[in-house]
Amino acid sequence: MSNKVLPSASLESKQPIYKVEKDCLISKNADVTVAFRLDLPEIFTLSRQDYEQLQAAFVKAVRLLPDHSVVHKQDWYVEDKYAPGFEAERTLLSASYERHFNERPFLNHFCYIYITKCASERPDWGSASGLLARRNIVPKEMLDKKELEAFFDSVGQFVRTLEGVGPTNAPYIKSHRLTSDEPGRHGAGGGPAGKVLGPGLIRPSGTSRPGPDQRAQDWHRDMQYVLGGQPRRFTDFS
Repeated sequence: MSNKVLPSASLESKQPIYKVEKDCLISKNADVTVAFRLDLPEIFTLSRQDYEQLQAAFVKAVRLLPDHSVVHKQDWYVEDKYAPGFEAERTLLSASYERHFNERPFLNHFCYIYITKCASERPDWGSASGLLARRNIVPKEMLDKKELEAFFDSVGQFVRTLEGVGPTNAPYIKSHRLTSDEPGRHGAGGGPAGKVLGPGLIRPSGTSRPGPDQRAQDWHRDMQYVLGGQPRRFTDFS
């Protein structure tokens, strides 16, 4: 077994996200992403016609977006335990209900949707066209204020279309814009620093598990990783 030191790189340097600015994710390719958390209806609570309306609304919302847009819907299913609210004043029946389900395991669901505006032409990042050979490092259209304002307007129409399905006072889908300066709202807690974007959904360790338990890790920095809940070690057979 070889003991030679292999070249290393930090996970932060491999992530495509450059920074979080004005509640938007900016990629290293100058793509702009807006993130939302969606509150979806409970399973088996809608009829076939209701689901058809949701499907039609989603198709209509996607068509409202400008060209070169990307929609990424992310669903998290996390094993969790029911946490009752004993601090609130409840009737005898509701208090008994809370005690009955106290700390019972269930599969919690978190839904996020990301809308990204990409440049119309993807630059060639090969060595033949490096930074010095390109006239503009960032595509001009991604620096156009009117272009970005039109994108944000279409994102607003996208969200309003989804929230327009169902009764006016109780729409089937509710959305919440994820920002970089508010407390985390995935379940009972956010990221280690209490932020949603940045250290919340996107953390330097490469993990983004929502919910109050933030101890889950995909990678360890001491040449270890977790597989099936059991710690493993990288082995060099060269």
